[in-house]
Amino acid sequence: MDNKTISCPFCFTQSPHGVRICKGCHAKVAYGESPVTVAFLFQFVALALAWLVFSLTGSTPVSVIT
Repeated sequence: MDNKTISCPFCFTQSPHGVRICKGCHAKVAYGESPVTVAFLFQFVALALAWLVFSLTGSTPVSVIT
């Protein structure tokens, strides 16, 4: 039998995988996407929206003053 545990990022207490609240510090335990993955997804969506706005308006993203 595989006994999986997780380590709390705040107090480093080992808890069984699947808990919602840390046994040590009572912090909320979240499962799912890592913050890095969410940040890259947000950046991709922001760049796609910027491209869409610039292509629909016909303007350029950088204005050059001469």
